[in-house]
Amino acid sequence: MSPTPGVSMMEEPAATVSVSLLDKFRKEASFNWEKMRLNIEDPEQLAVKYRVWRMLEQNHVFERRPTALSDEEKRLTAKQLIELHHSGVFDNIHTQCYKKRTRYIMTVNEATNLYNPSLSVKHALGVTLFANAILSLGTDRHKKFFNDVWEGKI
Repeated sequence: MSPTPGVSMMEEPAATVSVSLLDKFRKEASFNWEKMRLNIEDPEQLAVKYRVWRMLEQNHVFERRPTALSDEEKRLTAKQLIELHHSGVFDNIHTQCYKKRTRYIMTVNEATNLYNPSLSVKHALGVTLFANAILSLGTDRHKKFFNDVWEGKI
């Protein structure tokens, strides 16, 4: 199995989590919650999510604004989509086989949905669905447009 685009398994240990409100319950658990997490979710997918979450935390465009207006939220989500697309998270995604590409996109979508559901939907419909519609047209001449979507040219 080839590695996921732009993700190293050593990039983020699967059991690493930031401090959260769940810490109290994790300490009181009668089971190893870290092992449970690895049984529920694939370590490679966790590494993808950690990469996305780190990028979201480090980029000021993704800073949470609790009092944003509706038009401002739309503009900010559009800006976040551009930042997400240029972050390197999707580098070489168009070179992956269909199954691997689909699983990777779903994993990134899950990670962004936990952060900003609007961003997740905007990416799923505006990029992924659009790119797959082009690909499903089924001719080689459409492949260029599919690649252009993932390279941010369209």
